[in-house]
Amino acid sequence: MTIPYSVKYSMRLDELVYDYYGSLEMFERTLELNPSLTNVLILKTGTTVQLEKKQITQTKTSEENLKSLW
Repeated sequence: MTIPYSVKYSMRLDELVYDYYGSLEMFERTLELNPSLTNVLILKTGTTVQLEKKQITQTKTSEENLKSLW
């Protein structure tokens, strides 16, 4: 599933991908979803970019992280 993301200030696509995902692993996929941005150097404020919705990973609760001393 994709979601529209509106660019808040002028930036490069790789910056946006890194800010949103925390890595550049989804850069190629983002270009696939937005072929019109392939040759765009700087995204202008207000540009809409389609992004894959982030997968939410479940983390252990603090209770599961606790270990008994005895």
